Amino acid sequence: MLNVRTPLVPLILTLLVCATPLMGGCGYTLRGKVLEGQMQDIFTVRSGDDRLDRAGLAEVRIEVYRDPDRLGRQLAGSGVSRSDGSFEVSISGFGAGWMDEVWEIRAFRHGYRDVNTVMRLPASPGRNPLLVMMRPGTPSQPDELEMLLEEHRPRRR
Repeated sequence: MLNVRTPLVPLILTLLVCATPLMGGCGYTLRGKVLEGQMQDIFTVRSGDDRLDRAGLAEVRIEVYRDPDRLGRQLAGSGVSRSDGSFEVSISGFGAGWMDEVWEIRAFRHGYRDVNTVMRLPASPGRNPLLVMMRPGTPSQPDELEMLLEEHRPRRR
């Protein structure tokens, strides 16, 4: 009797090996730029935004956390901005950028106020990079106006 499964096993294994890089969960890279300004915020822009051409801030640490509202939140990726202010952060974890979930993004550097936001990651990080706006100051310096704005700023979900 002819065993039909025998020739299929190598074919199936070959297909699985070839398809592994295409499977979701790996390969999401968050891109953006850090600028100095009078406001503090993190938001997405279109790739042709003029602000992306400005001189940026170097040595800003960017951290991305999965499940920010849970006790077991996880650091999913981190990176440091380059001399022109641009950055890339590889995000580990299945579903980054396409699952319906929120992430916390934090940015900090000595001599500047920390900034963070909770948002959905852009589905197309190349077409919708992040713009991180930072203000000079110290992280512990209280700013009544910024605290008031933060209290009333809607959380992005």
